[in-house]
Amino acid sequence: MYQKFGAKALKSIDDFKDNFVFQHKDTNKNLLMYCEEQKPFTLVDEDGVEFEVTDKSGCCIIPCTYVLGKSEFYAESIDEESSARAIYQE
Repeated sequence: MYQKFGAKALKSIDDFKDNFVFQHKDTNKNLLMYCEEQKPFTLVDEDGVEFEVTDKSGCCIIPCTYVLGKSEFYAESIDEESSARAIYQE
């Protein structure tokens, strides 16, 4: 079953607004990063065994924190409509 972990970061629905920060500890989200021109490196496992990695590309998964926000285009669109509606509500 899929669970939405980020909801526990919100204390109330009023917190769901621009610039709200969702921490990894609350969301359990990860970010997949790719490297297309990876330089050779030595990998040491938990037992201390070393392995020389020479793959040309690679990827890794890292914990992710993100900030809630709108794209600039979307923000401009809703601001214009909000202003137009406000005229008629007065």
